[in-house]
Amino acid sequence: MAKILLVEDNEKVREMFLALLEKDGHAVAGVVGEKQAKIVLEKLPPGNCDLVITDVTNGTAILPFVQGKFPDLPVILVTCDPCLHDHEVGFA
Repeated sequence: MAKILLVEDNEKVREMFLALLEKDGHAVAGVVGEKQAKIVLEKLPPGNCDLVITDVTNGTAILPFVQGKFPDLPVILVTCDPCLHDHEVGFA
C-alpha cells in the first residue's frame, strides 16, 4: 500500500482517481491545486508520502517544489488532454 498525494483540480477526475487508487488498497489524499499540495507536503512527517500524482497544469508548479524539498519523492504527471502542449510541458 502506497501513501499517495493526488493533485487534480477537476472534481470528477479527482474522484475517479481516488476511487481507483483506494480500490487497489492505497491511502490517498486528494487536493484541488498546487497551493494545497504544497501545504500538505510541508505538514506531513517525513516518509508519510510515497508518491505524488498530479495533472500537468498543477505539475508545472509542484514538480520543482518537490524536486527541491523532497528529491526522493516520485511525481507522476498525467493529462486527459490530447493537446501536444501538455506532453511537451510534461517532458520539459
